[in-house]
Amino acid sequence: MSKTVRSGIDILIERDFDVLRGARVALLVNQAAVDRNYVHIIEHVAFPLTKIGAIFAPEHGLWGGPQDMERVASDIEPRTGVPVVKVSTTEPRRDFRQRKTSSKI
Repeated sequence: MSKTVRSGIDILIERDFDVLRGARVALLVNQAAVDRNYVHIIEHVAFPLTKIGAIFAPEHGLWGGPQDMERVASDIEPRTGVPVVKVSTTEPRRDFRQRKTSSKI
């Protein structure tokens, strides 16, 4: 008898994100942070009951587009207006809380 493996995001979906409702959260994700239907977690938690305060992304950016050794600056996620902070760097960076963000936060 085989058992189904469920990811954390799939469990959150099954529970209707009850543990995040009303919370301000930060996400540490890359392009592979998807549910079993390949929907990215940002699309799930970017709704009025949860506020995303920041998205922390790896060296090659949230969506993995830039090539190796290409400079990637911290940015704003275009659909949500949430700051995306690159976590893999040796350069000093501004405090993400000082950045201008959209009214969605």
